[in-house]
Amino acid sequence: MAPPKYRLVIKNALLIPMDKSQEQSFIGTICVSHKGQIASLDPTTNNTNTNNGETPEATTTIDAAGKMLLPGFISAHSHLWQSAFPGRACSESVTGWAEDIYGPAVAGSLSAEDMYALARRGAQSHVRKGITTAFNFTFSPGFRDGRGDRAQFCGARDAGIRFVHGFNVGAVSPVWTRGQAVARTGRFLDWVAEQGDEAGLYLGTAVANHGVIYGDWESTMVEAEIMHRFGLQGHLHYLESPLPEDIAAERSRWSWLKEAGLIGPALMLGHFVHPTTEMIREAAAAGVRMSWNPLSNGRLASGIADIPAYLKQSLSIGLGVDGEASSDRCDPFENMRMGLYSVRGMYKDPNALMPYDVLHMHTLGAAESLGVDDKVGSLTVGKYADMVFVGPPYSLLDSDSISTLVLSAGVEHVKEVFVGGLPVSSTSGTPTRTGVEWPPWEF
Repeated sequence: MAPPKYRLVIKNALLIPMDKSQEQSFIGTICVSHKGQIASLDPTTNNTNTNNGETPEATTTIDAAGKMLLPGFISAHSHLWQSAFPGRACSESVTGWAEDIYGPAVAGSLSAEDMYALARRGAQSHVRKGITTAFNFTFSPGFRDGRGDRAQFCGARDAGIRFVHGFNVGAVSPVWTRGQAVARTGRFLDWVAEQGDEAGLYLGTAVANHGVIYGDWESTMVEAEIMHRFGLQGHLHYLESPLPEDIAAERSRWSWLKEAGLIGPALMLGHFVHPTTEMIREAAAAGVRMSWNPLSNGRLASGIADIPAYLKQSLSIGLGVDGEASSDRCDPFENMRMGLYSVRGMYKDPNALMPYDVLHMHTLGAAESLGVDDKVGSLTVGKYADMVFVGPPYSLLDSDSISTLVLSAGVEHVKEVFVGGLPVSSTSGTPTRTGVEWPPWEF
């Protein structure tokens, strides 16, 4: 007997596509192929591609009358390994907070097995809240044997989230040379190429840049060399600290990025709270992208990014929930509202930023910023069927569906989360993998 034509059919849903060609919500039916991609969206309650208007045959069919279906949220900036450190250093800004969080890891108290468990836990937390894709900044204590890198890669993959792997090159020093850093990157990429990935969860590797924030010119140049040599993007924490001396120092290193040839489409700037007007203009003109992390920026008192000013320059912006040590919940609904309300409060103008803007930044906008918008970010035929099924908040009066979602919905309204048309929320369990081995690498 032939299998059903589709993996999943959801009918009668209020679809919120976030697609450039279909920005308005509509009631309809969505069909998902057995490869996990969206096969069709029909803006009626019946699928016109079938005889007699009958519901297409599928392994799973859901009648979603009265419920919303939107693309899975995308976090343009996450630290999955920080999943076990919420509530720490609550009276510190980013510098003191980082010393509290990273100190134990630097001291070597976390093993590769610990990093696997932490990354997987963080990814599962993201998915349960509706985040189906994330840029994952990794941290690899004792990184030279490659075990920490592979552990965090596998932790994210085994949790069932799509991800861009943020690779920590390591600071160049007399005991960690440029040649070693380059060779280590090549070995990791070779290992990744050998991994099976039928579900398409791995979306690429990018350098997790750090040289600029640590005031390390040589490491900045090596990171740039690695990006150019291997054709990788980079993601740099930049101008996050609110301290005047940190702002002045990091602004002065903008010239390092220019000298390294990094001011261009391959670079994403994380946080970017305290740039000059000229830096915003130069970044936007060169195609640099940005991850905006309002929950983290508020929690660590980093400041409020002037998002309307960035948008006027057409800077590409994706929202990120950061880590559960700096956002503590990694909640995309709270993140959208925090960003929206902080900007409106700063401008004293309710029109300074709109609900659609922040929803776009947490879906298609984040996908565009990460360079993966051909695969995820909207309900579009051919893209992966990564979706959030939401029971909307009760209302006596009709209102704009996107405004209702952004202003009122929360994780408690999430009924199911799908990655590739497969349910992965806490109601159906999260895929796991056992028997992971960590063979050492020789240098």
